[in-house]
Amino acid sequence: MTSQSNSYTVKQTGNRIDLIGARIPIFYEVSGIELPELQDHSFAVWHLLPSCMKTGQSIHIDGPVDPDVIKNAMEFSRIWELWEPTKFRQVLITSSEKSATPIENCQKREKQLACFSGGIDSTHMLLNMGIQEKRGTILGIHGMEIHYDNKQQFEELANWTKPLLEYLNYDRVTVRTNASKIGGGHHSWALSLAGNAYLFRQLFEECVFASDFTAAEDFVSFPYGSNSISNLLLAGRDYRLRSLCNQFSRVDKLEPITKDHIALQTVTFCKQKHLRPQNCGICDKCIRTKIMMIVASGHIAEEIFIDPTLNRKLVHSLNFSDKIEQTFFISTCQLAREKNVLSKIPGIEEKFYAIQNPLSTRIRRFFRRYK
Repeated sequence: MTSQSNSYTVKQTGNRIDLIGARIPIFYEVSGIELPELQDHSFAVWHLLPSCMKTGQSIHIDGPVDPDVIKNAMEFSRIWELWEPTKFRQVLITSSEKSATPIENCQKREKQLACFSGGIDSTHMLLNMGIQEKRGTILGIHGMEIHYDNKQQFEELANWTKPLLEYLNYDRVTVRTNASKIGGGHHSWALSLAGNAYLFRQLFEECVFASDFTAAEDFVSFPYGSNSISNLLLAGRDYRLRSLCNQFSRVDKLEPITKDHIALQTVTFCKQKHLRPQNCGICDKCIRTKIMMIVASGHIAEEIFIDPTLNRKLVHSLNFSDKIEQTFFISTCQLAREKNVLSKIPGIEEKFYAIQNPLSTRIRRFFRRYK
């Protein structure tokens, strides 16, 4: 840890929050709920942590912060320095005062807020939690998947997913923010969620979000910013960000989605972000999802893709330089093998063989070129 430190302050005007002291002005605009006067500025710690972990710069919040958040955020940075010492540093975090608890503030809180983007993971999580007896609340973050200035596209996404939320009995709360400008990187995903979720500490007891991987897949994708180890640290004294559904693979998640007409028509996952909420059908994520659908349900839900085709050329075009993509592919191939459906997916066995036998594959390619 270094001694160099920046001091940050929080200014609130109704549902508008400004974080002052970062290298660029950071704002948060909340809609769908009325924010009380914030008596805890822990959200700023989580959003500042990704960039400070890269530099080792300390964080001082000139305002109230949950002491357990300070302890856990410092431990978060310590773990990532342990994992990747050439990239990250442990961060010293302080505040000018401790925040009070909602009980001390006599604030009655709802039980749960749920992060929801419309993707496969969060759609499955809501389906898995079932129809809410009492109206629930989801949190949509405008500034992660869709640029914070693109209001039209985010509105299209909200309209696209609205039928699922009505079906499952949820209201939507939205945070529009440019906080991604001080975040970013493979270590920052869960921290970005926490930075937004902690704005609602006085209104909810916890915020839940969907795990990206199973616990076993964590070891292959390691280190990634959402994992079963460091996710446990996104907690304060009486509020936490909690991940769900890490017992389900991506194929497992697709099975109930493909069986539910409303969920299937509202799910969005395309890597071509300018097309979202539509799904192009030819990017890596769309190709991978088509393969997973065959394994999960025996067929591709063609109606949800702009281009519903799947052939050997598309399967062979998948790029596994990103180990996360390779993790999903291997897991899918294993399930396809167990279900005896590998032969239904053109080109998948050759692609799987190339991963398992990289040297043999390179030699064969060399002789093909020589010949």
